[in-house]
Amino acid sequence: MSSQLFDGPERLIERIEQTFGVDIDAWLECFSPPYAFVTPEATLIALNEAEARRRFAPGFESLQAAGFASSVADHVSTRYLGGDMALVDAIFTRRHRDGSQMGTMAALYVCRRHDERWRIAAVIQHPPEHQALPALRS
Repeated sequence: MSSQLFDGPERLIERIEQTFGVDIDAWLECFSPPYAFVTPEATLIALNEAEARRRFAPGFESLQAAGFASSVADHVSTRYLGGDMALVDAIFTRRHRDGSQMGTMAALYVCRRHDERWRIAAVIQHPPEHQALPALRS
């Protein structure tokens, strides 16, 4: 695994695009335990990688059964909170293997650099029509 994949929070989003729904091991490498996911319905915490795998593997399997092929970030905004923390808002389009659109999802990623590597500390899902990080005013 090249550390270049993790040399900035934006690179984490590229890695999410490459791995989400297709490679749970590589996807989990983007995170720092504990794994925290906040959705409108619930807050999910997995204390370690084994627990995260048990919680999220069924979702990956469901996506594959539904014909999932890829997830592409259509919009990414980053706000640095000092040198070692950042918020990254991303809106993704999910596609079926036939190229048709499967859906759209959005999330705010709380990222931090630890031991010279950027990792995701928490994910906050939000409706795609509402950007979590609106444009900065001049």
